[in-house]
Amino acid sequence: MTVGTAYLIYSYSRQLMGPLGEISGQIADFAQAGASLTQIITLLETRPALETGGRQTLPSGALAMAHTLMQDFHVSKATVYRYLGGVGHDHVGTTGQHS
Repeated sequence: MTVGTAYLIYSYSRQLMGPLGEISGQIADFAQAGASLTQIITLLETRPALETGGRQTLPSGALAMAHTLMQDFHVSKATVYRYLGGVGHDHVGTTGQHS
């Protein structure tokens, strides 16, 4: 075997690796899509545990509600802005300064 032949074998094998890698990636994608489709079909075939034929009425009057008072609870305006974003007319930036 000459150096040129060895180089050609090496070069051709390197050129085949790209397309073979892409094909194997597509096969993995198809397998994942098949598994997702199976889960979707299972979900669509699931029947609800609640019966829909009967009716119940709510009791008259206000419903009971429990409330616990939280004392010494403080959230900075910067934290509120970070989680809620700028809502309303008077919102603050992440520095706590009005914008």
